[in-house]
Amino acid sequence: MNSWIPVIACATFFVSLWAHVLHWHWKAPRRDVVALIATFLLLPAAAIAALGLTSSLFSPDELLAVYLLHFALSGVYIAMYPAAQASSPSLEILMLFRGCPEGLTREEIVRGFNKISAVSARVKDLVDSKLVVERGGKLTPTPNGRRLSVLFALYRRSLGLPVKGG
Repeated sequence: MNSWIPVIACATFFVSLWAHVLHWHWKAPRRDVVALIATFLLLPAAAIAALGLTSSLFSPDELLAVYLLHFALSGVYIAMYPAAQASSPSLEILMLFRGCPEGLTREEIVRGFNKISAVSARVKDLVDSKLVVERGGKLTPTPNGRRLSVLFALYRRSLGLPVKGG
């Protein structure tokens, strides 16, 4: 195995991560999924393909190995990204404990947890992702929103979980 494969794969991942962070600092992406796919999957694939076309240092199999390792690293990041960027109710509750190492009562947790901000942030995400639209003062799912809800319902049923809840 070429010892440069993990080095180049990690380098492409960290360049992608750096570009993603810069994008967020410059302007938060409106369509997160598109930004993630472009930044972590498409642009690195183009860069690795360009490396293959301009250099004879790597065989096609080695370049594929570079991309697969990059893809695996990116997949882990993309999978954890929603929890990191979103206002997660569980994370908000955990953050309440930062100032109270001695602990909190259930009542203190409920009092310190802003349920409205968590829900309104999720609604904004759905609108920004074009999964719901506002019509006549009401939010309604788009065709993609309906398809996604059906897929999640099927997935939750396959795991033996109730369709509603979490």
